[in-house]
Amino acid sequence: MGSQKVWVMLNVSLTIIAVLLILSLFNVAVPTLGKSTAELKGESFCVVKNWVNEYVERPDIDSCCIEKKRFTLGCERSDTIINGNNLFWKCKTGNKVEYLFNEDGYKYCEKIV
Repeated sequence: MGSQKVWVMLNVSLTIIAVLLILSLFNVAVPTLGKSTAELKGESFCVVKNWVNEYVERPDIDSCCIEKKRFTLGCERSDTIINGNNLFWKCKTGNKVEYLFNEDGYKYCEKIV
């Protein structure tokens, strides 16, 4: 009818499903993996200094991380304060554009990209 391995896998799968159904019966919140990167963001903050020395705060840290990965030549520690935020990382491009991150933002970008 089936090998021993198939029955073991079936029993383990059904046990996991039964545990999840019992937890939902008692309204226990089970964390979803789809939102796990949102927990990593913390107080992430990104500012872009453009070629005319204007500082633009970026509300979307994810797009800032992608641009940092794609366009920067390297990053170095710095000590800059913009809008009351301490920005400890400065990432430079070849055309005078700089991406500035706080510690949480820099660590977040390193983990996801």
